[in-house]
Amino acid sequence: KLAEASLQLQLRRHGDQLQGVAYVTRNRISRLPYWVELRLADGPPEDALRVISYNILVGWRDQSVGRFLPGRQRRDQTSAWLAAQEPDVIAFQEMNGFTAESLGRAAAAWRHPHVAMLKENGFPVALTSKTPIEVIDRHRGDLHHGMLHARTGDVDFVVVHLCPRPGVERKLREIDVAMECYQRARAQERQVIILGDFNSILLSDTDQYSPEALERYRGWDYALTGDRPSEFCVGPLLAAGLVDSCAEPDSLPNPLPLPRIDFIFASPDLAERRVGSRWLCWPELLRWSDHPPVVADFR
Repeated sequence: KLAEASLQLQLRRHGDQLQGVAYVTRNRISRLPYWVELRLADGPPEDALRVISYNILVGWRDQSVGRFLPGRQRRDQTSAWLAAQEPDVIAFQEMNGFTAESLGRAAAAWRHPHVAMLKENGFPVALTSKTPIEVIDRHRGDLHHGMLHARTGDVDFVVVHLCPRPGVERKLREIDVAMECYQRARAQERQVIILGDFNSILLSDTDQYSPEALERYRGWDYALTGDRPSEFCVGPLLAAGLVDSCAEPDSLPNPLPLPRIDFIFASPDLAERRVGSRWLCWPELLRWSDHPPVVADFR
């Protein structure tokens, strides 16, 4: 029976690495896809907390097939890639169609036995973790997609997916809710991460935009001053001392091929222990979602 099975590797070169998916095929049926990275070990540092934020695009449903892979392939390849990253905590956005039960089954692929969802309709945010999750609050109210405040691994996580429409006023009201979560947690001397899809840029990024990034920004119909992007709502986070985990120069390509709108902001005490971060805008990953995943490691 083993002779009837075959191993197929779909790998592409990325710099000095080979990356892609391995399939075991038997009787023309592909089974057990695994994400493969042939390179020097790139798992989290020993005793580190690895956090990922990822908008997976409408719950891995078929979406603009051609630009993106079919939904089933996106799910299989993303799940295999997530398992290879060995994350401790993942914050998801656009978990469309998922329930807590189905998310639990999916999270088993990246070895996370604990899950929490904001809701089970619309465009939910969610959290999966290696360690038990305590939900502090589920904020819906007047928020566009809602916000999840939960605690796991001795860190408070505030998972956001801000309003995607142009205009900063609605987003600033949502940021106020995130800041209330942050301030309550800090009053208890807790470490905090606010992360997710902010649908807003950092002004400090705009001088590094490639022509393609600027063109994409124009297409979103967000505010421009001349040719300079000006849709900006994360100022209150920075003013409160939260730190962009990818702020170090070696964490970002130059020029930026896309506008950054997905972030992991850490409280100052946690940011001091950041040991690495990546904003993964590789072409292969952008066939899975229109949002690059963000990865940050903390001692």
